[in-house]
Amino acid sequence: PLYGLRVNQDPFGLVVYRQRGGQVLLNTTVAPLFFADQFLQISTSLPSHFISGLGEHLTPLVLDTAWTKVTLWNRDMAPMPQVNLYGSHPFYLGMEDDGSAHGVFLLNSNAMDVLLQPSPALTWRTTGGILDFYIFLGPDPKSVVRQYLDVVGFPFMPPYWGLGFHLCRWGYSSTDITRQVVANMTAARMPLDVQWNDLDYADAKRDFTFNKERFKDYPEMVQDFHRRGLRYIMIVDPGISSSGPPGTYRPYDEGLRRGVFIRNATGQPLIGRVWPGPTAFPDFTNPETHEWWHDMVKGFHDQVPFDGMWIDMNEPSNFVEGSQDGCPTNSLEQPPYVPGVFGGRLQAGTICASSQQYLSSHYNLHSLYGLTQAIASHKLWGFGAASAPSPPTLCFPPSQRLLCGLHTPGALCAPSAEVLLFNLFGVPLVGADVCGFAGDTSEELCVRWMQLGAFYPFMRNHNDHGARPQEPYAFSPAAQAAMRNVLRLRYSLLPFLYTLFHRAHSAGDTVARPLFLEFPKDPNTWAVDRQLLWGGGLLVTPVLEAGKTKVSGYFPAGTWYSLAG
Repeated sequence: PLYGLRVNQDPFGLVVYRQRGGQVLLNTTVAPLFFADQFLQISTSLPSHFISGLGEHLTPLVLDTAWTKVTLWNRDMAPMPQVNLYGSHPFYLGMEDDGSAHGVFLLNSNAMDVLLQPSPALTWRTTGGILDFYIFLGPDPKSVVRQYLDVVGFPFMPPYWGLGFHLCRWGYSSTDITRQVVANMTAARMPLDVQWNDLDYADAKRDFTFNKERFKDYPEMVQDFHRRGLRYIMIVDPGISSSGPPGTYRPYDEGLRRGVFIRNATGQPLIGRVWPGPTAFPDFTNPETHEWWHDMVKGFHDQVPFDGMWIDMNEPSNFVEGSQDGCPTNSLEQPPYVPGVFGGRLQAGTICASSQQYLSSHYNLHSLYGLTQAIASHKLWGFGAASAPSPPTLCFPPSQRLLCGLHTPGALCAPSAEVLLFNLFGVPLVGADVCGFAGDTSEELCVRWMQLGAFYPFMRNHNDHGARPQEPYAFSPAAQAAMRNVLRLRYSLLPFLYTLFHRAHSAGDTVARPLFLEFPKDPNTWAVDRQLLWGGGLLVTPVLEAGKTKVSGYFPAGTWYSLAG
């Protein structure tokens, strides 16, 4: 075997080491094991200070082992440091002094803290489940990622059009405005493959409806886009409006009849509050919910022939704490140990932990909610032509809203690291909102972000309502020329990018990868997160700071050629 295992009985502990060379990868004898109801803790030494992973957090590629605490519990939260964000990935990749690599995955969906210590060491502290560890021996980092994906699954294969330029904002408030955006892109000679709408299209912000005044020609608009060679995607949130009179809103009426909603302590649908007002939350661990979801999606697609759904708000997000009626007092709502979640309570920004789902309590399933919705949505591909939406593919962009993008001096740097991390997690179709989401952008920032975003695997410009326009045509002729050039460069590389996605889908490769994946024997590459590679050979060194026209980067040993000639 490639590894050896020593078991210590009293006190209990495990040591996993490489047979060749004896490098210890896991040593849980460094601290006691705690295994109690609602509190499990296990610690291990680490072979080096190089640890990457443990998302989703706003972190560099390499985590700081000086008493960093990473909390995993999905939260709809504008990105900021030291805060649990949209997704949970309890996996880390560690480098060893000789350039070898290993990985550790804890298959556990409960709320948890991971504490990094300078010795170096790491402590897992979770509030339930079991300690189900997978150790990946590599021995190189690319093999570690592939072995991890053998466990969690290879990425899906996006359609070719999904790799083009996407344009969206919250505030395209009518079909007239949305059509004008597309016309403006055409007039500016800007490539565009996919036009999106945020919640503006929906009637009273309810799923599977459209506003019959401002979007009265909505189906015709989408058909017109198709005739022009464009694809169309709109947002769909999981929260289903519950406030209408019986018989007036089919998704809720049918959901009640078929018992698809998450239930509170009294067995009634838990009612929270999101954009439409009072809402119930579908339980995607229930097989019946998958059938109901299919029926709702198909019914809407029969009216509006969309090409993809943007499944959002599925942490799940809730604008009231727990429910409109609060949460009961019990050990799930007030556990003996609460990880460092933003808000200090498990129900902060989401639904009650003790609410009941088909498989278990929400306490155990919370961080799987987005995944289970994505599974139900992906199943729509598999239905026969008589019952399925007609496009050959439905594109579901990453459910986790990676770093919505804030207009700050560091706005470009953080997304670069997170794009690399999500490729390690097996989510290669990823990218921040190009030019940023919250607040007003500047021309320089938007040009630089377009130049960086052209090398995001998933490239979408998205903007908040009320912020200044940031479509490519909204800037000066010089800025437009720079954006047009970099978009054309991206499009010239799409066959290469599509090939990388096929490799990811079929063989577990990464698409946008950190340098250390290709050059693990060069320690200078290990912490580089302001550059990225497409595949093994296209090195991107973007400008990430204001006022700069030159940039420094690291070029590993080899012969490098400029793509620009």
